[in-house]
Amino acid sequence: MSRLGCTTMVRGHERVVEGFKKVYDDDDARLFILFSAGGATNNDLPPTSNYREVKPMALSIRHQNGVSQYTPFLIDYARYNDPRTNAFFKGKLG
Repeated sequence: MSRLGCTTMVRGHERVVEGFKKVYDDDDARLFILFSAGGATNNDLPPTSNYREVKPMALSIRHQNGVSQYTPFLIDYARYNDPRTNAFFKGKLG
C-alpha cells in the first residue's frame, strides 16, 4: 500500500455483527472491516440465517484539505422488502 501512496484499506466479506469495525486506526495506516449484508428485517435472507444478527453498514469517506473523515451508516433494507422495489419478491409475493 505504501508504494501506491495508500494508508487506508476497507475490507468486506468478513461477517462482523456490528457491521463496521476499526481493526487498526492511526495516522500512518487504517484497516476497517465493512459488512453490508444481513439485518433482522432483510427478507432476502432465510429466517434462520445468522446474517440476521448483523447490523448491515455502509461507509461514507470524505477527503478534504488532506483530512479523511470516515462515517459508517446503517443500511435500511426495509424498503427493499417491498415487491414494487425488489424484483426478487415479485414472483413470490407480487
